[in-house]
Amino acid sequence: MSANCVKFNAIPDRFESDIFQYLCRNLRQADGDYTVTGPFWVEDAHGGRQREIDGLIITPNCLFTIEAKNVAGRVVKEGLNTPLVVHTSSGELVDFQERHEDPYQQADIQWKVLSNYLKGIFHVNIWVKSLLVFPSGSTIEALEQLRDPAQQYTPVFLLSLDEVADFVQVFQPPDGVQLSRQSQEVLVKAIEKGEGSLTQIEKNLVANGRPLEKRKRPSSEPALQETQAEDTADSKWSLRRFIFALLLAGLAYFPLSFWLGTVASVGLTAVLFYLLYSRNSFLAVYTFLGSMTFGFFQAVLGAALLVALFAGVVWPLAVPAAWYLQKSDQGLEALPGIFSEGVEDVLESSDLSTPTMTPAPLPSLGPTDEPLLAATPDDEATPGPAVPTEAPAEPTATPAAEAAQRVRIVANSNVRAGPGTDFDIVAIVMKDETFSLLGTSDDKNWYQIQLEPGKEGWIGSTRVNLETGQ
Repeated sequence: MSANCVKFNAIPDRFESDIFQYLCRNLRQADGDYTVTGPFWVEDAHGGRQREIDGLIITPNCLFTIEAKNVAGRVVKEGLNTPLVVHTSSGELVDFQERHEDPYQQADIQWKVLSNYLKGIFHVNIWVKSLLVFPSGSTIEALEQLRDPAQQYTPVFLLSLDEVADFVQVFQPPDGVQLSRQSQEVLVKAIEKGEGSLTQIEKNLVANGRPLEKRKRPSSEPALQETQAEDTADSKWSLRRFIFALLLAGLAYFPLSFWLGTVASVGLTAVLFYLLYSRNSFLAVYTFLGSMTFGFFQAVLGAALLVALFAGVVWPLAVPAAWYLQKSDQGLEALPGIFSEGVEDVLESSDLSTPTMTPAPLPSLGPTDEPLLAATPDDEATPGPAVPTEAPAEPTATPAAEAAQRVRIVANSNVRAGPGTDFDIVAIVMKDETFSLLGTSDDKNWYQIQLEPGKEGWIGSTRVNLETGQ
């Protein structure tokens, strides 16, 4: 009985080299056949990348992967779902937060990767466990199940280097294949050179769990049935894990969508699903909490920007404008240069052929009376019936009284060729201009004014103020 030590390549890491030499030295004196290897890489069928394993111990009935952590001190692992931390002798706290994966998670992934790799080659369950190894003299404070070799179903154990040799000799799985020296050599060959380097006889050697010279050709049907049963069980577990991850990711989508946009929420939900399906629960929790925190601060920042925009731009402009319009008697026309100019043209563009209301009769205007505002939106007098198809009759004017010889324009207005909106516009007069009054229409709604020598026009009575004594 002896230990077979295999270096696939040079071991550059000092601590990994110390582990290799320690195990070779101590297991050579153990009862049974053991194989110790240096670091190697194995393909992760689910993750799609290569995984580095710091070392491997093959015992007569089990395999142990090694994840080496060269951090000495008091190692604390209070629970399966709590992070692993190391309190060094110098007082430093090492929590491995800068790493992509927690060391315990690394070790937990390694045994799964190697187990799936070997199962794909030999189609038989080979017990694989992981050892998270710290330097000799380290104090391990962890759950009892992570330290006790009697816990056969614990996947990862935490040990100091001086405990490893005794642990692997004591550990006994409940069942599994028997790994003779020849079987161990086949396993090393499969790890080093891949499945293509193995013959069918070598595969059967490991699968049957007995030495090559004593191998008998078994019936292939029971082994096939066993393999199909194992594949079915593994598929069911994968389906349950898929549904579980999908459910949790779906529940996480709703709070994410409350703080973030649709695209960001869907993307983060997909990331959470992948992490949960890969059993990377720590990173999934950190991703969810980080996303929620980011979304919260993004919402707060957005609200602050809206408040600042309202207080700095909208409020200073809106308040003075509202106050100005409220205080002005003329409404929109009080805003200079915006609504006063040309307002008549807009009003006259409306269809006035069918007025919506009938104005009350206008009383006669005396020389000093203020003209009444017409009930129509036009700048001029109330229109009569619909526009006639024939040309209007020649207008006649009643001479104005001597006491009221001039009028003052109260707003920008059109001047027409006759007393009505049917007549053409002959001029536009501006507010506060004054003109001589020549006469009025029979209904007193239109005034005839002197625009210039030899040119007269008619303007609505509501658009002027009469001035006497001029």
